[in-house]
Order: sequence, then C-alpha cells, then structure tokens
Amino acid sequence: MSQFVDSYYILEQMIEKSTNADLTMNPAEVPDFRHMEWNQKLVDTRHIFEIRESVKDYDSSNTIQYNDLLNILQYNYQFSKQFPVLNQIPVEQMVIMERVEGAKNTRAFYSYKPELQLLEEKYLLPDYRDKKDIVIQEEFAHAGAIVIFVMALREVTERYGERGYKEVIQNIGALGHYTWLQSLAFGYEGTVFAGFLQKSLREFTDIDGYNKSQVFSYAFG
Repeated sequence: MSQFVDSYYILEQMIEKSTNADLTMNPAEVPDFRHMEWNQKLVDTRHIFEIRESVKDYDSSNTIQYNDLLNILQYNYQFSKQFPVLNQIPVEQMVIMERVEGAKNTRAFYSYKPELQLLEEKYLLPDYRDKKDIVIQEEFAHAGAIVIFVMALREVTERYGERGYKEVIQNIGALGHYTWLQSLAFGYEGTVFAGFLQKSLREFTDIDGYNKSQVFSYAFG
C-alpha cells in the first residue's frame, strides 16, 4: 500500500460497484404515502425516544491490527495539516481500544503522539463506570476501537472567532470521512458518531467541553 490511502480510488471503486448493482425495485413494494393518515395527537414524543434504536453489530471475532491503527492515525495527522486552523491548533486523536492486537488496557484512553508514532495512556476509566455507560449510543461500546477527535475550542474561538469554530467542525468532519475511507482500505468498517457523554468525561478527564472538547468520534472494527 502506498504511503497515503488513495481516497479517490476507493470512491471510484464504490461508485463502480453501486453503478453495476441491481437497484431495481418492484413498484408493488413501494409504499404509497399519499393515502396515509397522520394524526399528530397520536404521537407521543417521549415514547419515540424510549423505543428509538440504532443498531450496529461489530464482529467480536475481528481484531484490529495495532499497526493498522497507528497508520490510520498517522495518515489522519498528515491529512489534517492541510487545514489552516488544524495546522495551527492540532487536533488530538484519542483512542479507546476493545479488540486491538496487543492492547494493554481496554479501559484506558490513549493519546496519539504523531512525532513518536505511538499511543500513550492518558486517562483511565473509573471502576464504577462501564464503556456502555459513557457512550451516547451503547452499541458503539462494542466496536474494536474508537477514535475521539479532541480540540482546544477555547483557543480556537479566542484566536479565530466564530469562523474558527465553523472551520473546525467542517475540517474534522472531513477528517472523520477520511478515517472511514482508510478503514475500508485496511479491511474494516465503521462510522462516525456523536461520541461520549460530556458529563461522564468530566469525571475522569480534562475534556470539559470548552477548553478541551470532543468534536466527533469514529468507531470501527
């Protein structure tokens, strides 16, 4: 594999596969929404929140190779340097591992050190907390690994104002997409998600939502 993952090549292959796929649908299977009645009085918002679900099943037998994880993080670091704000105020990539080859501690939050190409233990999940208790959606706690993109938002807004915050959201969104493309190239699957409960993070980290804030998280395996 070349030093950089060729994102455009991956997209080209995906487009080709989708173009050649049989996307036809039997008209009889398409629901006719025109004749459906909508009674707003019957909608209980609280009930909707109680029954809502978004399920992502991760293969528990699939282990992420440690070198693959390091390569993804290094490519992310190099990719982020093209953005002016991230070039001046680097995004911190943090990782919590579940099924990574050679993982020493599956309850630790590791910080990626690009200059040393290694992961350094930074925070430890308290004994009274389980992973599923601190992620916004429980299914992501079962992913092989989660990458958390952390930014010093206070410094960003003080230096660049509202424009800086907007650029950070856009740039890290692009970084999340790039991480997904890399996952595909290495043979994994994953998705971005909102991350961890901020209140829980304050219990054992200095990620307070302002001086340091999680922007997005990416779960894969």
